[in-house]
Amino acid sequence: MLLMTRRDALKAGAAGLGVLAARGAAAEPTRVVTDHLGRRVTLPLRIDRAVVADIYPFASVAAIFLGGCGKLAGMSPVSMSAARHGIYPDILKVRTDFMTGDTVNVEALLRLRSQVVFANASNPKTLAELEAAHIPVIAVSATKWNYSVIKTFDEWVML
Repeated sequence: MLLMTRRDALKAGAAGLGVLAARGAAAEPTRVVTDHLGRRVTLPLRIDRAVVADIYPFASVAAIFLGGCGKLAGMSPVSMSAARHGIYPDILKVRTDFMTGDTVNVEALLRLRSQVVFANASNPKTLAELEAAHIPVIAVSATKWNYSVIKTFDEWVML
């Protein structure tokens, strides 16, 4: 297992937001990411598909950081509402039907074949549901740094 700093993990994740390995395939190399709740989450080293659940501004930040939205398998409808008038017209192809309000439909989310889900650190119910379904979930906070936009963005990039 490869241990990485939060910044390296985000760079690696962004460079690869990844495809699920076919069942029975050889084990993929992994890395460990420490999220904003201090939880250690094991992820594949290469990621090509990610979902941003209920951490609303994070989807736009992820799309910009990734150079587009092609690696986003899903995002919340609220994020889509904000992003649809943005700089990536392809964002309209990203699925939103796995969420209603702040409730995640785990079965619909599983159909997106994402290797990682970014979810709101302030939503323990969603985090618990995703963990119970064995879906790697990274808790992302928008409030931990007293609503400082600059500090929050820095911490998101360091994730």
